[in-house]
Amino acid sequence: MLSNKKYIFFDLDDTLFDFNLSSKFSLELVFKEHILPLDLKEYGFKKFFEVYKKINSDLWNKYRENKVSKEFLEVHRFSDTLNKLEIYEDDFFSSNLNSIYLDILSKQRNTVKNAGGIIEYLYRKYPLGIITNGFDSVQRKKLNSCMLTDYFKHIVTSEKAGALKPSRQIFDYAISLTGLNRSEIVFVGDEFDVDIKGANESGITGIWLNTGNKQTDSHLKYIEIKDLSDLRKFF
Repeated sequence: MLSNKKYIFFDLDDTLFDFNLSSKFSLELVFKEHILPLDLKEYGFKKFFEVYKKINSDLWNKYRENKVSKEFLEVHRFSDTLNKLEIYEDDFFSSNLNSIYLDILSKQRNTVKNAGGIIEYLYRKYPLGIITNGFDSVQRKKLNSCMLTDYFKHIVTSEKAGALKPSRQIFDYAISLTGLNRSEIVFVGDEFDVDIKGANESGITGIWLNTGNKQTDSHLKYIEIKDLSDLRKFF
């Protein structure tokens, strides 16, 4: 089934880079050093993180739909969270929090289980690439921090491509860089609706890294793995 494949693209966040762990750690540092000194009343990090996750997720959905800008997302994920917790600071304060958070996040070295081993293994056999919705400078810093940059021939971010997954445009942009037919390319990602549906729409074979045993009623054609090391079965 995959014998004709000549190029493997990966998503970055929570496919190779452990974004959930790294983000929570980074936010907790921001909270303790910059938010806790404010008048939080009875709220602690648990409440802050709960509110932030919901607001950040909603803003990212709007960003994917081109309803808000990158700059709006970066400021309002913090300002809206603080307002929800009855803390009223100006946009400059929230923008500064975002810069501090991204700086801490980009320096984290947490990778998904078996990421380093499988990338080392595949690198000897195939050219590899990244397709990610993250912001260009931050995503590149993450790869550098995890010492993975040199393994990837192409690093395609949504900013660079001018489109976000699951849009076909970002996949078409990545395909154009390889000089290959789309039927010769595979894409590995952890988000079904963003990664696998996007790959399928673009004619790329999608491999779903489903570490959480999530369920889907989709009738799309794709391969499902539970661990990155499972890729050895196919390549």
